[in-house]
Amino acid sequence: EVDYDGEAHSVSGYDVEISNPLYTEDDFTFNGNANAGGLNAGTYEMKLKASDFANANDIQQITLARLRVLVEAGRSENALVLAKKLLAILLPNNQDQTASLAYRCLGSARRELELEPELHKRLSRALRKTNHFRDAAWNYFRAMELLDTPAEGHDVCLQIASEAEKAEKPLEAMAIYRFVLKQWPDTNMKDFVLSSMEFQELKIRRQKEEQEEAEQLAKAQAAKDDLPTF
Repeated sequence: EVDYDGEAHSVSGYDVEISNPLYTEDDFTFNGNANAGGLNAGTYEMKLKASDFANANDIQQITLARLRVLVEAGRSENALVLAKKLLAILLPNNQDQTASLAYRCLGSARRELELEPELHKRLSRALRKTNHFRDAAWNYFRAMELLDTPAEGHDVCLQIASEAEKAEKPLEAMAIYRFVLKQWPDTNMKDFVLSSMEFQELKIRRQKEEQEEAEQLAKAQAAKDDLPTF
């Protein structure tokens, strides 16, 4: 802003405010005209448009790549800090696939991730949608634990175990049933849990047998293909 003096005046450039802590000025380009000015008294607008700006990078994919690098380098503390920031953005915006992938990128360090209770619940829902049931059950339980109401996780964990069964993931269902017995050893659903575990053991054994049979057939076919023809 200047006082009118009969001379022409102009300004150029713009200020940037970014609410996303993972996003920087290096992540977008500007292709417009950031100039304004005139001779007469009045207000001159720069008239910047959203179309003048373009994302230079896929910030989410870049952040996921950074997570992987940190985990592979053994820098789990840094990875946890970055994952916490990323999930705080993804989960409220219902970006479940990317949130689930970010969490799983942490590998064995993922159980050390501390979020607000509501974000743990949202993460649990995201993991259920992407068929990562064991992690979903743990995150829901962790949310209830942080709210000092761990008992409320009992029924939801059993529901998630049932979803794992329907998705033909008996190993995950078994892990959740064991977790339930560990957290609630006196549960009134103990007989149901034990019988469900027996059924999962049968399914695990059957899947293993089917896998071994498929491998044997593949080897037999490969050996047949290697036979010389005359």
